[in-house]
Amino acid sequence: MLAASNVVFVHGMYMTGDSWSDWVDLFQERGYACHAPSWPHHEGQPSVLRTNPPADLRTLTLPQVVDAYRELVAGLDEPPLLVGHSMGGLVVQILLAEGLGAAGVAIDSAPPKGVSILSIPFLRANAGIFGDPDHAINPTLEEWTYGWAGGLKATEAYALWSQHVVPESKRVGKGPTTQDARVDFSVERAPLLLVAGGEDRTIPARLNKKNHRAWGKSPSRTDRVVFEDRGHSLVIDSGWEDVADAVLEWYDELQED
Repeated sequence: MLAASNVVFVHGMYMTGDSWSDWVDLFQERGYACHAPSWPHHEGQPSVLRTNPPADLRTLTLPQVVDAYRELVAGLDEPPLLVGHSMGGLVVQILLAEGLGAAGVAIDSAPPKGVSILSIPFLRANAGIFGDPDHAINPTLEEWTYGWAGGLKATEAYALWSQHVVPESKRVGKGPTTQDARVDFSVERAPLLLVAGGEDRTIPARLNKKNHRAWGKSPSRTDRVVFEDRGHSLVIDSGWEDVADAVLEWYDELQED
């Protein structure tokens, strides 16, 4: 039986730790101690960061992000439930493969090294990571909406962009294509739930499915759930509770086993 009382939330690219605020409130109501820090160089108000991106942001790498959460997990009194979205989902998979965490949830997760697809919408949604790595990505409302908020009303997409979106490092964005994102898919590790949005362009559901299939080499439990009509914004848009409830239901089931 699992008995972790800590939950560590790992945000993805273009977000800050505040993107998990609704989830933190819900999980705290259930008695969990929640930790939702921002990545290095992501602290501050999104509107301010969009206008004045931190100078050091362009040098941020995926290993530095992973190190920040590795240090956080190591300082807790017991292994936590790890919940990550997008690039944060990849961070969760890396940490689980290292033996960290009581269980992990990777939502619309960026894939580990070697898991890929060829798709025009996928390439367009992630076009920002290409080009000069010394210039941070500062997505426009139109660019962000295409990758994240397809299917949402324009008013909700604008509200989410205004509230949450920050500039991002291209070096982090390219992380999944490098050895920094390699995991041992055969390793025995804590249970993992992969969550996909059926209408996601940034991390298409079939890429999520390939990620799930890759973990078939592991003897450990790996589950998958798909929200067929949802896009990449499913953890922050008006339907976030459906996803959070599914995560809690899955974790409750683990604790009952």
